Amino acid sequence: MHAKARILIVEDEPSGLNLFRYLLTDGGYSVATAQSGPEAMEKLTEGFDLVLTGLKMKDMDGMEMLELVKERSPDTAVIVVTGYATLDSAIEAIRRGADDYINRVTSITRLLPSVEKALKNRKLQQQSIEAVKQQAVDEMVSTTVSGNLRDMSLTSIIQIICTDMKSAKLVLRQPNSMPGGEEREGVIFFENGQIVHSAVGSLRGTEAVYELLDWDEGFFQMESNVVAPRQTITVPWTHLLLESTSRLDEQRQKGATLSGQLEADNHAPPDSGDGLADIERNEEADEEREVELLSLLSTLEQSLVRLAVRKGRDKPRFTLEMLADDVNKLLELYQNRFPDASTDSFLRESLVTVAKSYPMIRLVQTRKGCLDVSTLKRLHSNWSGGQPEREAVYTEVIEGLLHLLELMLTGTVTEAIKSPAVVRRCREVYDVFLNDLEREVKGKL
Repeated sequence: MHAKARILIVEDEPSGLNLFRYLLTDGGYSVATAQSGPEAMEKLTEGFDLVLTGLKMKDMDGMEMLELVKERSPDTAVIVVTGYATLDSAIEAIRRGADDYINRVTSITRLLPSVEKALKNRKLQQQSIEAVKQQAVDEMVSTTVSGNLRDMSLTSIIQIICTDMKSAKLVLRQPNSMPGGEEREGVIFFENGQIVHSAVGSLRGTEAVYELLDWDEGFFQMESNVVAPRQTITVPWTHLLLESTSRLDEQRQKGATLSGQLEADNHAPPDSGDGLADIERNEEADEEREVELLSLLSTLEQSLVRLAVRKGRDKPRFTLEMLADDVNKLLELYQNRFPDASTDSFLRESLVTVAKSYPMIRLVQTRKGCLDVSTLKRLHSNWSGGQPEREAVYTEVIEGLLHLLELMLTGTVTEAIKSPAVVRRCREVYDVFLNDLEREVKGKL
């Protein structure tokens, strides 16, 4: 069904515009683009299911674009994407009606799921609003609406009830996944579109609301025209949703920080013991790693020779596969040197860094801690030298892979070797290799 969904991309940066168009078109959507605010406003009259807009643009701020879309086409979903993501800007975008807010760095993996979810939620909200309105024709008659939190989030339910200025009782139930465990139940009372009371377990008031907003599974049942037994909440419902978002983000950040600390502790070097003996062992280890690196570079030089003599129409495909193979061989060396480390994390962190300069590198996927060569084959099969846009995508991926190889060589050497003199010698050698590789690759683009 989503193949008929129409999406308008508003982005003044050509590389970002091309990336989003490539991903959404490949995902089966009908895509139109605009590179300025006025152009977007003109095209908006054509009717779109979703607008994907950048936050920082030259002629119109993304927040302004968001408000204009909501004003002129309230039923259109909006996703804001930016490379300048902060918690404050994310909260502000959601407050103004954005369906999602994603970071440009992670957009390669988050874009399509975010679009699918936004379109689904919009449809469900429209259906639910119509259902609630239809069942509430007679305000004196109590009505009941029920459903699953997997199909509609609690945040969406609250927005619908409060926007419609309802007085209602919302009961939420969460089954216990443990055999024989008791079902959890919570309740939220609404009065004229505001939350006035909530309870779950021993919690009452705003803390109960925050606890319930953390539920992403369970069932809900709304009964209209029910009077709250008491009032324990006086803050606006919008404040409750924003505060809940802020708390969830803080929890994620704390979890990421703790994970990083644990990983750092796991990689902390043991007590060195006798200083002189340690220095000698380090020197021997550095020389051994230098030999390993030189051996790897010798192997990579052979692929460079094969590239130099390669001719014909399969040259672009061979270049992509060769660079990916070089990166994977380097990852194998990294894994041998650091058996307790995660090559997948090392690769993903390097890709994130490279994507800041070469956004199209996000088209290259990873699989089991290596570059997935099959994605490169698909990229080449979709690329035609007669189409400038796709040729630009191909060229940027090639340049990104070159930069990725350089970044990972530097990271491997600096992590594996302690001696500054050995590091300097290794860099001199791989700098020569990288210069030769770049000259050969770019000379054939």
